[in-house]
Amino acid sequence: MDSYLVRVTDKADGVEIANLTLRGPQVHGAIFGISLTNLHLHHVKIQDFMWSGLRTFNMQHAKIHDCDFVDAGGKWKKGGTAPVDRGGICGG
Repeated sequence: MDSYLVRVTDKADGVEIANLTLRGPQVHGAIFGISLTNLHLHHVKIQDFMWSGLRTFNMQHAKIHDCDFVDAGGKWKKGGTAPVDRGGICGG
């Protein structure tokens, strides 16, 4: 099982993700990719993920617009409220 709801293939070119609502309160993150070129993410609502909404590394020529990120980057584990607590609030 992957930690992300959508795992884009490494080094993918020209991927478009559009017109979706992604929710995953028990999932680590919504979308993940490495070395993506020409990613086009639009009209997507990303809501209720434990760690991050969109996480990428080495992305080039991406277009991300008209998206809503709601509570995407909350707690990595159910629990405390401070970053030092288990389950503290994290970024993402």
